[in-house]
Amino acid sequence: MKVITSACILTVLATIALCSQKCLVSGFVKSAATGEAIAGANAYIEGEPYGAAANLYGYFTITAVPSGGPYTLAISAIGYATKRIQIICKGEPLRMDFELEPEAIKGKEVVIQARKVGGMTDPLVGHVVIKSELVKHAPVLAEPDLFRTLQMLPGVNSISDYSSGLYIWGGSPSDNLVLLDNIEVYNPTHLMGFFSTFIVDAVREANLIKGGYPAKWGGRLGSVLEVTNKDGNRKEFQGNAELSLLSGKVLLEGPIKDGSYMVAARRTWIDAATSLLERNGIMNENIPYYFYDLQGRFNRDLGDRDKLSFSFYGGDDIFAIEEDEPEPGDSLAQQEENDDFEYRWGNLTLSTQWTHIFSERIFSHIVLAGSMFRTKLESDSDEMKLQDRIGDLTLKGDLSYAHNEKHFLNFGGMLKWREVKNYFRVREFEDDTMTNRIFLTDNNTGASLISAYVQDDFSPNALWRVQGGLRLEYATNGGYFRVGPRLSAQRRLDHLTTLRAAYGHYYQYIHLVNPLEDMGMAVFDSWVPCDDDLKPAVSDHFVLGIESDYLPAHISANAYYKRMDNLIESREEVMFDSDGDIEARFHIGDGWASGFDIAGEGKIGRFAGWAGYALGWSMRKMPEINRGEAYPPKYDRRHTVKLYIAYEPSERLTFSAAFNYGTGQPVTEPAGFEKEATPWGDYYWPIWDDTHHSGRLPSYHRLDLAMNWVAHEGNWKLVPYIQILNIYNQKNILYRSWDEPSFENTDPDDGYMLPFLPTFGVRAEF
Repeated sequence: MKVITSACILTVLATIALCSQKCLVSGFVKSAATGEAIAGANAYIEGEPYGAAANLYGYFTITAVPSGGPYTLAISAIGYATKRIQIICKGEPLRMDFELEPEAIKGKEVVIQARKVGGMTDPLVGHVVIKSELVKHAPVLAEPDLFRTLQMLPGVNSISDYSSGLYIWGGSPSDNLVLLDNIEVYNPTHLMGFFSTFIVDAVREANLIKGGYPAKWGGRLGSVLEVTNKDGNRKEFQGNAELSLLSGKVLLEGPIKDGSYMVAARRTWIDAATSLLERNGIMNENIPYYFYDLQGRFNRDLGDRDKLSFSFYGGDDIFAIEEDEPEPGDSLAQQEENDDFEYRWGNLTLSTQWTHIFSERIFSHIVLAGSMFRTKLESDSDEMKLQDRIGDLTLKGDLSYAHNEKHFLNFGGMLKWREVKNYFRVREFEDDTMTNRIFLTDNNTGASLISAYVQDDFSPNALWRVQGGLRLEYATNGGYFRVGPRLSAQRRLDHLTTLRAAYGHYYQYIHLVNPLEDMGMAVFDSWVPCDDDLKPAVSDHFVLGIESDYLPAHISANAYYKRMDNLIESREEVMFDSDGDIEARFHIGDGWASGFDIAGEGKIGRFAGWAGYALGWSMRKMPEINRGEAYPPKYDRRHTVKLYIAYEPSERLTFSAAFNYGTGQPVTEPAGFEKEATPWGDYYWPIWDDTHHSGRLPSYHRLDLAMNWVAHEGNWKLVPYIQILNIYNQKNILYRSWDEPSFENTDPDDGYMLPFLPTFGVRAEF
C-alpha cells in the first residue's frame, strides 16, 4: 500500500512539474526574397500574452511559453505576409528560423509605421523607423536624401534649404549620435551641409530616437540616429543605377559562400558639367568641386550561432583650384593669385561586427570599429591654413539575456580612443610694411572614453512595461567620471492605446564649433574635446508620449523638456592668444528646450501619407551675449507644420507632395538708425545695442512635388522621376543683415533660399 501511495504521489508531483515547465522560443527572421534580416519583426503566440520583437539583426526570443499546446506561433512584419506554424512546448528550447514572403500593399511603402511588440507599443519614446523606400518616393533636391526626409517629420527641423543638419527637439546637429553600422560618424554631410553622406540605396533602415533614449547609447545630449546598411541579397545578384542632374550612383549586391555582399558608389559631376559649359563658351569659369561616396558591407555565416560582417564608408568633398601658368609681365601679386587652393573634407569608417548566440537566452554583439573626419584648407600663398581632424578607435560589446517572461536584461561596455587635432593659422599683413603677423592655434588632444551600462526591461503584467538602466562613463581627458540614470515606463491603456514616459541624464565629452551656423552652412566646423577647463556638456530629458490606433490614422504625440549645461557658441570674432588657447573661440553657457509634437499617418484607398504639427521653444544663456539674458538660437522655430502625401493611381505611377511651414527664425535687428545727409542723398546707419536675436524673419513655407513612373518592368526596371521644388517660388529668407548703411531707406539686405527649381533623373534596377 505504501508503495502504491508513494508511486501516486511521485506521479502527481511529476505531472505538476511537467505542467509548470515553460519553454523558450527563439530564431532569426529573414526576407524570403533577399535573405536579409528583418529588424523589428513581431513573433507572438496568437491568443496568448507572449511575444517579442526581432532585434536589429532579426533575432527574437519569446520566454516562458507554458508547456503544452498546440500553439499558433505567428511571425509578422510590415510589407511581408504573416507566417503561422503550430508548435508544442515540452519544456525544452525551440529554435526556429523563418523566411517571410514580401507582400505588396499599395501605399504602405510611403508611410512611416510604428513597430508593435507582442501587443505592446515599441518601448522607445519618440521612435521613428524610416525605410529606404520612403526616401526614394519623397520629393527632395536633385536626388533622394535620408536627412532631408527626416526633416519632414514633426519635431525635426532644418535651419535652411541649404542644410541637411537635424535640429531635433530644440537641439543642434552636434547633439545627435549618428551611427552607421554601430560606428560613430562625426560630420555626415556633403556640400557644406547641403546633402547627407549616406547613399540611400545602400541603407536598409534608419532608427531615429528623438529623446529620452536608453542606457545602451551615450556620449550625446540629444537624440540617436542608428543607420543600418543593407546586408546584400543572399539569393541572387541584383543592382541598380541612377542618373540625376547632380550625380551618378550604382549599387551591386549578391550572394557569396554562406553570406552576401553589397557595394554602392556615388559621384557628383559639378566639376565636369561646368568644365564642359566653359569649353563651349556658356560659362566664363568652371566650378572645380565634386564629392564622392563609397559604401558597402560583407557578411558571412560561420554557423547557425555565429555571424560576421565587415562594413565601410569613405567619402570626400573636394574643391581644388589648380595653379594657372603666369603670363609674361605678371606682377608678384598677380602671380600669388594664381597659386593653388584646396579645400577638402570627408569621413572614413570601418567596422567589424560579430554576433554570437551563447544560448537561446543569451545574444551577443561585438564591434571593433574606427572612424575619422578630417578637414583641410590650404593654399600656396599661405595666408590661411586650416587642418581639423577627429578620429576614434572603438571596441564595444552588447549582451542580451532573456531571464524570464518578466525580465529581459541588456548590458555591455565600450572602450574608445579619440584623438582631435585643431590647427588654424592666419597670416595678416601690416598696412604699408609688408611685414606680417601670424595668428596660430595648434592643439592635438588624445583621450579615452570608458563606459559600461546595464538595463532591465521589466514586464510585471500585460499592461505595464518598465525599462530602467544606468550608464557609467569615464573620460580620461579631464578625469571626468559621470553616472547617467535612465528610466522609462509604458502603460497599455487598452488594445489600441499606449501611454509612455521617459527620463534620462546625458553627457557629451566633445563639442562642435560651427562659425557659420547662422548662415545654415557646415563650413570650418571644429570638434573640441573637454579638458580641465572645458567641462562636458550635460542634459536632462523629461518626455511623455502617447500612441493610438482608434482613428483610421495612427496618432502619436510627444511632449518634452530638456535642460542643458556647459553649451558652447562660436564668437563672432575669433580671438587668439600666445598659447593658442582654443577656448577663446567660443562662449560657454547653458540652455533649455521644451515643446510637443503630434502626428498622424495612415492610408485611405490609393492615398497615403502623414501630417504633423510641432510647437517648440529653444533658449540659450551666455554671460557675454544679450546682456546675460536668455535668447533663442538661430534654429529656434515656434510653430512648424509638416505634410506629406503620396497618391498611386496605378502600380506604375506615384505622385507625392511635401509641404513645410515654420515661423520665422530669430535675427538680430538694429535698435534704430542714424540719418546722415550727403550730396548724393540720405544715408541711414544702423545703431546696435547689446540685444541678440531680438527679431524674427518672415515665416518659411514651401511646397514640393514629385512623380515616379515605372517605364519598363521585367527582368530590369526603368523608373524616370521628376521633382519640382518650391512650386510657387516663395522667397524664403536665408539671412538678413544691415552691415552697410542704407541709401534713402532702412531696408535690410536679404539673402534667399532655393527658388522654383525643377529637377529630374532616371533609375534602373536589374
